[in-house]
Amino acid sequence: ITKVGYSLPVLREKFPKGIPLEHAAWMFNRLTGALENPHLLGIAHAGLIPENIVFYPSDHGATIYNWDFATEEGTKVKGALGSPLDRVYYAPEVQNKEPVTLSADLYSLAKIFLYMVGGSVNANKFPDWQSLDPAFWQADKLKAVKKIEGIIRACLLGKAARTQSVASVYVDFREALVPIFGPPKWRDFIVP
Repeated sequence: ITKVGYSLPVLREKFPKGIPLEHAAWMFNRLTGALENPHLLGIAHAGLIPENIVFYPSDHGATIYNWDFATEEGTKVKGALGSPLDRVYYAPEVQNKEPVTLSADLYSLAKIFLYMVGGSVNANKFPDWQSLDPAFWQADKLKAVKKIEGIIRACLLGKAARTQSVASVYVDFREALVPIFGPPKWRDFIVP
C-alpha cells in the first residue's frame, strides 16, 4: 500500500487561510517527535523549512528531509544557507553562522507552526483565530489558545532565553490542546 504524502507548501496551498489547528497540532507534535532522537544524540537539523517537511494524512505521519545543514550542538553550520526566503525560518545563530544549540530547531519549528496555521512568519504573529471559525472560537477557547501561543513564542526568543527541550515543548503543547479539543483523539485529515 502506498501512502500519499504532501509537502507542507502544497498543504498550505490547499488550505489558503491556514491548516486548521486540530490538524496543525498533530503535525507539530509529529515534527517535535521526529527531532527528539537526533536531539538526544546532540544533532540539530539547523535547516528546517516548510519544503523539507512531508505529511501523510492517512496515518498522521511526517518526515523531515534535507539534513544537509545538520550539525552537532555547539558547532557552526557549514555550507551556504538557503534562499533569503528560507532564512526567515532559521534561528539567528544559524543565519549568523554562530555555534548552534538544539533550540535552533525549536525556533524553526515555531516559525513553521505560524506558517501552518496561517500566521505571519515575518512578524511572528498568530492568525486571528476567531475570524477563522467564529462558532468554534468562543471566549474559553480563545483564552486557552493563548497557552499554545506562549509555547510557540518561547521558542522564538533569543538563543539563551529560548525553550531548550524538544521533549518539554511536545509535552507542554499536548497539554495545552486539551482545553481546546478535549483529550487526544484521532481526527481524519481530509485534503481538498
